[in-house]
Amino acid sequence: MLSVSGVVLALMAAVAPVAIDRAGSALRGGADAPSPVVASAEETRAILGSVLAQKPAGGRVPAPPKAGQPPQAEPARILILTDRSQCFAPQGEAEAKTSCLSAMADSLLAAELDASMPRKLREELLLANREPHPLLLAGIRGTQVESEANIERAFAGGWWDDFYRKYPGASGIVRIGRPVLTKDRQQALIYVAHSCGGLCGKGMVYLLSRSGAGWSIVQEQMLWIS
Repeated sequence: MLSVSGVVLALMAAVAPVAIDRAGSALRGGADAPSPVVASAEETRAILGSVLAQKPAGGRVPAPPKAGQPPQAEPARILILTDRSQCFAPQGEAEAKTSCLSAMADSLLAAELDASMPRKLREELLLANREPHPLLLAGIRGTQVESEANIERAFAGGWWDDFYRKYPGASGIVRIGRPVLTKDRQQALIYVAHSCGGLCGKGMVYLLSRSGAGWSIVQEQMLWIS
């Protein structure tokens, strides 16, 4: 049985071909070469918190009550966040890094995104996420942080049914890439994937701008859907 990570990897591989090789040759060099400014832990929490507040993630529709039983109050919904970032590895590297998505390169560097999201920032998002990294996400409203190992164990045997038995109030799992910032730290780009069932999930990339003490989404693009 495939783990949830394996299912997401298989889905992404089917969505788009790989666009960069082992050396990352699709990324530009020279004076304008991408050089990622990775968000701090505090900035990452603020950026993700703003995305989740402005774009609430839905979830699997609860089953109706059985015949003769009164409707049950729906528990407060929470999102399960993983404690490690999603990585995007070039072809070849991805096989050795089973948690990495190779097809994401093509999706992020697609010319269709050039008009709405700076290409250099998208290149920097790829470079900043060539490896998985620990994340400090505790404290974001409506979320619960779990280790990747705990999440995988929740799927043992019954897949999503087992997950929802372990997390009955969950509205799914969110995985993110480490967000990157422009040099003046006034804009941010983040990859956010929400999975809530075998045919319930999507991967998005969001461009945000600082707004006072917070962040506001200015552009968004869907990279995959299931």
